[in-house]
Parts: sequence; structure tokens; C-alpha cells
Amino acid sequence: MIFFCVHHQGVVETDIGAGAFYPRAVVEQFLDFHQVNAPYDGLVVDAADFFDVGNDIVNTIINFYMQPIKNDYNIEVSGYMGSAIEIAERDLCTVCANLVKNAVEAVSMLDSGIIIFDVEQGNQYLSIMVENTYSGNIITDKEGKLVTQKEDKKNHGMGINNVKRIVKKYKGRYETEIDDKSYRVKVFLKIG
Repeated sequence: MIFFCVHHQGVVETDIGAGAFYPRAVVEQFLDFHQVNAPYDGLVVDAADFFDVGNDIVNTIINFYMQPIKNDYNIEVSGYMGSAIEIAERDLCTVCANLVKNAVEAVSMLDSGIIIFDVEQGNQYLSIMVENTYSGNIITDKEGKLVTQKEDKKNHGMGINNVKRIVKKYKGRYETEIDDKSYRVKVFLKIG
């Protein structure tokens, strides 16, 4: 089965049935556009190494972002969710892609680090937790909202706002826990 997930201007293609994960021509344009390169070129993942939480959208995202760094960092993926949930695919993609991409970017600035991804589907809520180590300071504004540390502040920092908008849409919760070495975000989306 080929699955496409749109995240910003990019498309990720996954051949779930063959156990392979690899970007194609459209993804290469996305990667060039975002100046992301070498780690994704020609990436093919053996089925035994494929992260699988039971949902094609989430699998595509976690494998796209975490497979290229899994040999350099400690990556833990756990939990299960079904494919038939009452959350729009685009919303699920937006939430997971933003949380996982932020974690990968933070950990990639370290010599060693950890990313933990856990998803749980209950009767009423879907829980998504992403935790990562980081280095540096986490900056917040007067209202306690996170402020991007990227130079181009005009075009960055919108991802978490999009996540929070989706959390509100699904009558959920957005929680963060921050200490001096790790950042954890938990998202709860109402599904029942």
C-alpha cells in the first residue's frame, strides 16, 4: 500500500506492504526547498526496523523523521492506535509531524540524545506523547508561550500553534513538562 501524507509543502511516500520507507521525487523537492538533504537520500528501511504503531499516517511520519537519525540517537517508539479514528487525516498528520519534527531538530543539535514517542488510543481520547532531550534555553513570551529560537522567526513557530488549534478543535488538552534536560509534550484528542 502506498500512503501519502501532506505536511506543509511536502509529501512523504511510504510503501507499507513492502516494509520499505523512502522519499520519492516530490519529497526530494520538499527536502531541497527546506534545505534538508543527505540523511534522507535513498533511504530504504528493512521491515524489521520499521516503527509501527498501527496507523499508516503516524507510521509514515515517525519513520520519515526518525529513521535517518536512529543510529545516532536513542529512539523509543511505543503504543498502538487504529487507523479508523474520528480525527481528520490532515489534523493527525499536522499534530504528529510538528511534534516529531521539533523533537528531531532539538536532538539533532546534540552529540547524544533520546526521543520517546508514545501513542495510546482509548475509548474517548487519543494520547500522543513526544519527549526529547535538548540543550540550551527554552524561551517563552510574557504569556508563557514558547518562542522559536530559529533565526527566521516570521516563518517558524507556527507549528505548535497549529497543534494547539487542532487540540482545541477536538476538545482535547495540550500539556508540556520541561526540565533542564528534557522537553515533553502530551496531546490528548477527543475521539469518542
